[in-house]
Amino acid sequence: DLLAGRGGLDTLNLITSLNSGASGPLTLFQQLMASFPKATASNFNDMVQAQTFMFATSTNAALRTVDENIFLVFVEFAKLGTLLSTVADTNQDTILDPAFDNCSHVMVTDAQANEVIVGISVILGSLTAAGSSIANQSLGNTNAICALAASFGAAFDFCNTTDPNAVTAQQRQVARTLIGETNSSLGLKVVINASTFEFQAPMNVPPGNLCP
Repeated sequence: DLLAGRGGLDTLNLITSLNSGASGPLTLFQQLMASFPKATASNFNDMVQAQTFMFATSTNAALRTVDENIFLVFVEFAKLGTLLSTVADTNQDTILDPAFDNCSHVMVTDAQANEVIVGISVILGSLTAAGSSIANQSLGNTNAICALAASFGAAFDFCNTTDPNAVTAQQRQVARTLIGETNSSLGLKVVINASTFEFQAPMNVPPGNLCP
């Protein structure tokens, strides 16, 4: 898809990056941010448009072909990578900006938080429908994170949310928290919010330690 290519998606390089990082110290979001070091807001927007194009086939993973689902998985990885690089690595050195605050509604807008929720949901749903184990190691405990969110209540349950316009305020809390998480296999390990806003244990009754 031209939009995905224009957005910076190089599937082979992304596979190599995910495979090389899966057994290393980097989390999924750290790998994805480092994979798109010169990303811009335009690249992210191209990925959102590529997602919309693929959704025109169907928003239901079971109604897409295996090839369509696998391609969409990489579109979502690239969408998350370009987003994280744009907001959390503004000097493009592949290192998290010390001043980045994942809980800030200015640094991570509602629209961007919505796309994080949709990205994770679509990746998991598409891989299941395709019967693929691509990036399983990199995804780590994402399924457990889904179960934990669902246990907080329906408003927090995000892993079947594929429409950005259907994302709830509570799901955005989850999205922003996961971006900075230090206790899971996903987050960027944002120092400024470490042990203050964390999704996984120790976790208080929601909204508990979630970003406001």
